[in-house]
Amino acid sequence: MVLGEFNCGGVKFEISTDLSGVYVCHCSICRRSTGSNGIAVVVINNDEFRWLGGEQLITA
Repeated sequence: MVLGEFNCGGVKFEISTDLSGVYVCHCSICRRSTGSNGIAVVVINNDEFRWLGGEQLITA
């Protein structure tokens, strides 16, 4: 299980599976949104993800 808390601490979630297959996306959208060369990404099933708080703070 992975617990995540980001930025202001208002966004919290839980992932109920082991993370594997993490990669870095270098598409123009990810580069533009981060201001860097890319962003780390992992793909999981929806049923393995649960919001613990702050879902309303996510806009994109």
